[in-house]
Amino acid sequence: MCRQRFPHLVGIGFLFTATVGGAAACGGDGSRPGDSASAPRDVRITLERTPCFGSCPVYSIEIDGTGKVVYDGKGFVETKGRQEATVPAGEVQALARELEAAGYMGWRDNYPLEATDHASVITSLTIDGRTKRVEHNLSSRTAPSQLEPLERKIDDVARSVRWVGANRPAGAPSKNAPPDTGQPRR
Repeated sequence: MCRQRFPHLVGIGFLFTATVGGAAACGGDGSRPGDSASAPRDVRITLERTPCFGSCPVYSIEIDGTGKVVYDGKGFVETKGRQEATVPAGEVQALARELEAAGYMGWRDNYPLEATDHASVITSLTIDGRTKRVEHNLSSRTAPSQLEPLERKIDDVARSVRWVGANRPAGAPSKNAPPDTGQPRR
């Protein structure tokens, strides 16, 4: 029981702290943190798209568990500089659960390049005090098949298209880039 975790909160001077602080630490209903999948958790999700030998969008996104989104556009995006917005916290929590369910915390730290002209996507997930960072060069053939769709999902939840641009999905090559024929470039 959660009341047993706060025996030092005795007396009238601590009534507010025990009521508010204790309820927040216990999930508000007397349960312990982590007892329920819907319990609030310390969540932070980041995504950074790096340059390529072309005009790939270059930007970073940080989303916290409250739904606060911080974007920083650097190049080949419609909006350069820092922008902030808010998205529904439930979507962020669902995304964190999806990343966990895919096995993100157990993936390798780096999926290296196999061709030098591709961008990389660096993501991280902090959840309940644990952080995992994955660097994914988009030319890597060893990355888990779920990784690119999850990278796009981070962009979707952050609604990055509002800053990156509607005509260029995040991470898409420029319209002027040569077509990908599947053959090595010479």
